[in-house]
Amino acid sequence: MAEENGIGFAINFLSFIGHYFDIVPADVLQKGGILHPATITWWKLHPPVSNSNLEQQVLENQRRNRKSEKKFGWRKVEIEKVDLSWKGEPRQVPGILETPLKYFQTFFDDELLELIVEQSNLFALQTEGCNLCLTVEQLKVFMSIILLLGVIRVPYYRMHWEAASRYPQIAEKMGRQTFDKIKRFLHFNENYKAKKPGEQGSDKLYKIRPVLGNIRSKFL
Repeated sequence: MAEENGIGFAINFLSFIGHYFDIVPADVLQKGGILHPATITWWKLHPPVSNSNLEQQVLENQRRNRKSEKKFGWRKVEIEKVDLSWKGEPRQVPGILETPLKYFQTFFDDELLELIVEQSNLFALQTEGCNLCLTVEQLKVFMSIILLLGVIRVPYYRMHWEAASRYPQIAEKMGRQTFDKIKRFLHFNENYKAKKPGEQGSDKLYKIRPVLGNIRSKFL
């Protein structure tokens, strides 16, 4: 029985290949009585495509694609002149900054750091009910470690606190658990006041808007 089913499957498969690719006419196979009724039903639902019809269909699709393609052309126009002169009030140019640290502190001043400390402590209290006790001085150390991590590269940052790969300039300034805790709760704006997307007044940059606005004001 299994052998007969296998032979029947092979015959139907070969007849399908022959008919569908226009190799053997369907009436010849049907006269031989070797086609299964299911195969004939499938052919009625999926009529074969001859080579000549297939070529015509491909050419027609190519013509349609060429018609739908957008054509672009270059044209010569005069470039509009833009007035780049300063229209605002004249501002006093800051003095020479002696060190990179002073340049950094020009933008990340104590006012901004106090805002980050306040929001981070609030976020820890709202989410976990714990007191982060973050201070401005701790935040300064945390930020300095973040900058060092971008320079002193290791496979994963915790290696700086491990015995075999300990980096004293980082490990001695702040413990790893304290660093991870600050990194977890670092926040810049209160989540519960944020408006949902689609609501009037929603802001995609809400979470960093206070920091962005504070730094931007120092450029103006």
